[in-house]
Amino acid sequence: GSGHTVFSLINNSMSAIIFRIPAAYIFGMVFDYGLKGVGAGAPVASGIAAIVGFLYFLSGRWKRIVIVQNK
Repeated sequence: GSGHTVFSLINNSMSAIIFRIPAAYIFGMVFDYGLKGVGAGAPVASGIAAIVGFLYFLSGRWKRIVIVQNK
């Protein structure tokens, strides 16, 4: 996280809620894969979160210092 805990929190929350549930529904119900489709939703959501994290890394915004040390 390099001190950027808010980004980590948002990215992981999006992975767990916003991406995983719809992906599980789409694979399980829409594509009619059943329980295997529901299980496929988790790695798909993790892959999307990894792509978002990689894009954040490429942006260079993680290099900014966000932790303030008391003197």
